[in-house]
Amino acid sequence: MKNKCVTGIIIASFLALTGFFAVFNFPVIRQAFSGFTAHPDNISAFGEEMSAAMKSDKLFHKDDLINMNGLYARLTGRRLYNEVVLMNNGMLNYSEMKLNAKTYEIPQILADFSDFVEKQGGKFVYVQFPGKYDRENALMPDGISPQIRKEINGLTDLIGKAGVDVLDLHSLLADSDADIEENYYITDHHWKPTAAFKAFQAIMEHLQQLFPDESYSGEALYTGSWTVHEIPDQFLGSFGRRVGVCFRGSDDLQWLTPDFETEISFSYPLEDIFLKGDFEHTMIRKEYLEPGMDKLHTDNYFVYIGDNYPFTRTENYMPLSEQKVLLLHDSYSLPVIAFLSTVFREVDAIDTRSYADYYPEMPVKTYVEQTRPDIVIMALSPYPDVINHKNTFRF
Repeated sequence: MKNKCVTGIIIASFLALTGFFAVFNFPVIRQAFSGFTAHPDNISAFGEEMSAAMKSDKLFHKDDLINMNGLYARLTGRRLYNEVVLMNNGMLNYSEMKLNAKTYEIPQILADFSDFVEKQGGKFVYVQFPGKYDRENALMPDGISPQIRKEINGLTDLIGKAGVDVLDLHSLLADSDADIEENYYITDHHWKPTAAFKAFQAIMEHLQQLFPDESYSGEALYTGSWTVHEIPDQFLGSFGRRVGVCFRGSDDLQWLTPDFETEISFSYPLEDIFLKGDFEHTMIRKEYLEPGMDKLHTDNYFVYIGDNYPFTRTENYMPLSEQKVLLLHDSYSLPVIAFLSTVFREVDAIDTRSYADYYPEMPVKTYVEQTRPDIVIMALSPYPDVINHKNTFRF
């Protein structure tokens, strides 16, 4: 009887609040209904119109509505809400992911590109970063079983068989549920900087095997040479912004800074951004560390570098290695760019998803021909919006 009363109170409160928001948002909702009355047989179009209306920035107290809906979903025990799934360990993730059919072309594309890089005097490595999926897929609730990890494993196998040097980091960072909890943010699809640092160390170990005459040993590669910083409840990730802070709370924001001396520059030519100084000045964006940030409208993952820029360059004036690196990447590599900058003389970073749109006159292959990097690394997260993107493997 008590449970029924509690449930009744929750439902009544939710309906009352829904009615309150509906009254004040009537002009926005009316717009969706007007489209439906004009075409009453097109139910799918009405659904799209209503969805667009509910996402409109014109909504009265939109953020409060998002948080209220998230709270209701939490109180009613929902595991799937707004295309976000609550995993068995309390973390949030995509509910469904799938690679498209064109992935069968990727191995040969990378094999051809690897041959091209070698003809220019460099070495190419494809690095597969793991996503937020354990090996056994045991973290998903009943009825939800995304096969993205299996698909990515099959893809990396094919890339290796095509003759490409592959470094797959699944077993290092996402082999078990304990790995997922340690290495990934609760409310975001990205990994923590501590996990990115492990990936950086693995990449450097792999490169040492490719370049045995180079000496990459130094403070930059040792975990003990870095300080881990955290601000409690500072970060609401990509999933959290979909479902509101009340559904699963927020994350502690994490970042690492070196305890050794650095002198680095960072440049983003498209906006004439140029920073020079120590690591913290050039690589950490302190605006994301300010207290009282608007979590629903701020992506604090950009605490490293600042954004998904199409092209950036770092130069190290106290490098361990004089080699030049070209990193082809997505957002997972933002902290990796910063870590690599402490080792190499120069690190050029190209986000291939957007690069071709901003530099159509300078394709990646032309860039490699003109700059002759010693090392070309393509390091990608396993998510379909990266692997399936029309520009990702456009060289």
